[in-house]
Amino acid sequence: MSSHTTPVPDKPTHDTIISEAAQTPTVIYVCNSSLPLCKTFTPQYESLALRIRDQSRTNCSKRNIRFCTMEFSNETASMFKFSPNQLPVITLICHDREGKYWARTMMSPTLAELEGKVEDMREKAGMGEIGLAM
Repeated sequence: MSSHTTPVPDKPTHDTIISEAAQTPTVIYVCNSSLPLCKTFTPQYESLALRIRDQSRTNCSKRNIRFCTMEFSNETASMFKFSPNQLPVITLICHDREGKYWARTMMSPTLAELEGKVEDMREKAGMGEIGLAM
């Protein structure tokens, strides 16, 4: 796992991250590193996390997006209503401008689809666009 994503090894960590999503818009990537689709998508996800972090620094943004990675395991499996063959699954969560939770779940997204949802989340959270198109 890269240094620009936060590991989510268990339910207590997950619960803390979800509660902090009210202040820090969050993307949680659930994967099974033994699945070919996850092996392919994980480096793309980590690259996106790094790119957004760097763009936020360049723009002197006071708020950033937290990118998390959760490996589907015995410790985490009970938290989900899907099976390992449905991975990867990505959830985006934040508080919108009205203070209400906003969340979206994506199953096996492309990088372009994820970039679009990250832009949607930034808009909902009142962060403005950063233009993720490469």
